[in-house]
Amino acid sequence: MKPAKVIGVFTAVVQLASFLAFALSIYTVMAVLLSSLSGEALTLELTVDENTGNGMINVELNPSNLGFLDTDLSLGINLYADNERVAGDSSSVSLAAGSQGTLTLDLVVDAVDMERIIEEERETSLEVTIGLRTLYDLVGITNTIEFQESIR
Repeated sequence: MKPAKVIGVFTAVVQLASFLAFALSIYTVMAVLLSSLSGEALTLELTVDENTGNGMINVELNPSNLGFLDTDLSLGINLYADNERVAGDSSSVSLAAGSQGTLTLDLVVDAVDMERIIEEERETSLEVTIGLRTLYDLVGITNTIEFQESIR
């Protein structure tokens, strides 16, 4: 076989393998994202301690990796009042193909900030950042969503 033909066959095999790896990565990212954002997988709870006045925002995410590749999932949440960061937390989990995981975030808002948010009706927003990486960190997405006036 001529060297040019060998190089052509090798190039075609590499291109096919790259396309398949990319397709599997996109499928895995979408499967994890959809399982993470389903109503059953995400819980958000706000409580106020009556003794101290501190607020606690607890977020629990139970994603499933229904894809074919291992995935790293990260979640970050920040609470802002009048464009000033009041509380925040972030966490990440590695999900093997076909497995489930749990992410728990706890945002503690001190009593002074809770009182100002509730009493003075400050402009508040909740910023949620979710990131997914797969295929040895070659394929991934990151998205930030901001919810305005989410706590009143």
